[in-house]
Amino acid sequence: MKVIAHRGMSRKFPENSIASFHGAVKAGAHAIELDVRLTVDNQFIIMHDENSYRTTGTSAIISACTRDYLSQIKLKNGENIPFLDQVIDIFSSECEFHIEMKSSSIKACDLLKQLISRYRFPRGLIVSSFEPKVVQRMISTPNSQTSAFLWDQSSEYISNFSDVQYFMETNNCKIYHPWHKIVTENQIAIGKKLEWSIYPYVNAEEKNSEKQDVWKRMRQLKVDGLCTNCPDELYRWLNGE
Repeated sequence: MKVIAHRGMSRKFPENSIASFHGAVKAGAHAIELDVRLTVDNQFIIMHDENSYRTTGTSAIISACTRDYLSQIKLKNGENIPFLDQVIDIFSSECEFHIEMKSSSIKACDLLKQLISRYRFPRGLIVSSFEPKVVQRMISTPNSQTSAFLWDQSSEYISNFSDVQYFMETNNCKIYHPWHKIVTENQIAIGKKLEWSIYPYVNAEEKNSEKQDVWKRMRQLKVDGLCTNCPDELYRWLNGE
């Protein structure tokens, strides 16, 4: 089971920070997961929310601001907010990249493809989204293994697994990225038959005390990897430490 660091080592460092990604790689994570958004001047910043306030204390609408302006805003550990090109430069040879696309326009998808095409990802690259149109647009992303479809049952786009299966088969999408609580043995069986990779994710706000129960269930289901907030602890647990 691959260890995928959700926004880096986000329980010990500010999420989506350079420190968080460094911590995850040092702890043995196979991949780092990060969120990207497009700025007004067509740059990709690493930020989960549309407004920077939660992680910085400074309110700025990402899509309305320039790279120069956002570069002056600090995360709560004093780091500058990182941009995707900076993180690729540092980590692309160290780990697999899982990029969640938060901007959903065709323009944003095409700009991300252009950016990715300028780099090599020797450890691998996956681009994911909850939005079907983004997954469709990113399927042929240069250098990526494929696109991943993120799903939970509250999705405004697809509300049941049979429609997920239809969408993924129709679009030759081979990576299923569901919320861990909705994964079933039946989904796993169907996914394996269709040669999907299955990487459930854990929400950032979930209780830390329940993590080992989640890990045990994911291992019993034989998922291919887990996107976790505690990559260091999961790595040690998987290795019997």
